[in-house]
Amino acid sequence: MKKLIFVVLATFLFSLSAQAQDVSQTASSILSSVLSKKSAKKSSSTSTNNVVNSIFNFLTGTKDVSANSLVGTWVYSEPAAAFESNNLLSKAGGAVIANQLQNKSASALAKYGIKPGAMKMTFSADSTFTCTVGKKTLSGTYAVEGTDVLFYKGGVKVLSSNVNLKSSSMQLTFQADKLLTFVKLLNGISSVSSSLKLITTLANNYDGMQLGMQFAKE
Repeated sequence: MKKLIFVVLATFLFSLSAQAQDVSQTASSILSSVLSKKSAKKSSSTSTNNVVNSIFNFLTGTKDVSANSLVGTWVYSEPAAAFESNNLLSKAGGAVIANQLQNKSASALAKYGIKPGAMKMTFSADSTFTCTVGKKTLSGTYAVEGTDVLFYKGGVKVLSSNVNLKSSSMQLTFQADKLLTFVKLLNGISSVSSSLKLITTLANNYDGMQLGMQFAKE
């Protein structure tokens, strides 16, 4: 069944612009149509090699980070789609899927002001953080535990994110459905678009995939 997920996602990427109103029904429809097909079982090794050259190689962080290494202002550059291990990444054309979901996430996130250069995340030495998008601001405190940064508002943890640091670049990724939580918190809304829901739903169906954002140090 897992081998079919690649084809499910590929079909989704071609049909995303014509979404149904109900996300679950849309995902089921995509899956049903794919199950009747026997083609497209293999991904191109050439394409895989190309997309695997992404700055973080579509992998979540595995090295512990320190709070001090996060201090500063980080500017959003693009979405991120990452796997929790090389083994998961290599299955069923994982790198190609991650690349395509990353590309589709860009337009879905842009609807909420999350565009390159338009969102900034600031971590201060006093354990406070501020995330700004236009006139919207999300602030609170944070703590670092191993490879994760934990976000708090009013002393209550509202979100956690994996951190992958490389030189002056940072990748923050969430369990796929938690990306929706982040967007809702940042925009002060209770619901998000069906396109973003569908992206996270399909990502959740692929073992060990996380979605998030890449940043450059200001």
